[in-house]
Amino acid sequence: ASGAAAISTTEPAGAASLRELTDGSVVMVMNDPFDRSWRKVGLAIEGSGLAVEDRDRDKGIYFLRPVKLERSWWDRMKFWKADPAKKNYRVNVKDGGTACEVSVTDQDGANSSVTKQMIETIYKNINK
Repeated sequence: ASGAAAISTTEPAGAASLRELTDGSVVMVMNDPFDRSWRKVGLAIEGSGLAVEDRDRDKGIYFLRPVKLERSWWDRMKFWKADPAKKNYRVNVKDGGTACEVSVTDQDGANSSVTKQMIETIYKNINK
């Protein structure tokens, strides 16, 4: 998402922090090596109620099932609009050596208010 320079952190070992990037997207920086970050993110995803469809540890990607959102009857009538619940999302864990950057994107690699909520939810569950 943002490059290795953004992965540097002054947080104590094992700590995580949220950072907003210049493009408006939000990433979580974890002051842990990849192995520990990968495991913690996986547990946080489970704890947040998001469903993992698949994972590719070599690439650092968790593939999430489409999110089921409650929609009003009026929203269901707007059949011409794209349904956000039909999108797949990815949690990306980028290895930066002693720290990792975690981001959430949709299937097209884009950020949105939904991906921002997802990374915030994962962050809230990271140390549980």
